[in-house]
Amino acid sequence: MYLVSDHKRLPLKKGENFSFIFPKDDYNPTLNPGAGGYMDYYLTFKREKYPDGIQEVPTGVNTLFEFETSLAAQKLLSDNFPAATDFISEYSKARLNFMTLLID
Repeated sequence: MYLVSDHKRLPLKKGENFSFIFPKDDYNPTLNPGAGGYMDYYLTFKREKYPDGIQEVPTGVNTLFEFETSLAAQKLLSDNFPAATDFISEYSKARLNFMTLLID
């Protein structure tokens, strides 16, 4: 995350400046191919760094999602196509990076 007024775009880092929590303690999102959905989470800013909270509302967020094909599916494919094991392993993981603004 970064504050929009910060022209240097110095990032606020998870663990250093803030943490995030999911509504459920054991949340482990799983989407099947072709499925859609949404994910709720809450940002908590460290009180010692921001005793008065974040006063500036427009905040940019750079989010990196990591996806992985289920291990059972990877194993099934690798067992049936052993020559393609490296290919299956490499293409079973993907990343999606996007930026957006949080506006009150």
